[in-house]
Amino acid sequence: MEPNCCICLRNDCFIDLVKGLMISPNFRVTLPKTSQLLLLRLSSDLGQPVTHRDLEIYIWGYSEYIYSNLVQLCVHRTRKLIELDYQHPKHIITVHRTGYLLRTKQ
Repeated sequence: MEPNCCICLRNDCFIDLVKGLMISPNFRVTLPKTSQLLLLRLSSDLGQPVTHRDLEIYIWGYSEYIYSNLVQLCVHRTRKLIELDYQHPKHIITVHRTGYLLRTKQ
């Protein structure tokens, strides 16, 4: 499935994956490359879980030496950027023992 080029988070806020920007009427934030890649991969299977391993390979490439919490750290940092309340996320959802999925504005 093709990734989405724009992710609508809220009525007034969206992410442009081509430019790597989160845009709202009041601000523009450039997302780090790892956050861009995370969101790009999650958006290619919108609403479906993506495994930790798939995310590792997509973001950092294959390596036996990737730290076990690297994906979790990337998700945490990305949530802090895009979620209104990163401790209670509405967009990047943890799927227990599997990985993560992306939800957009409905």
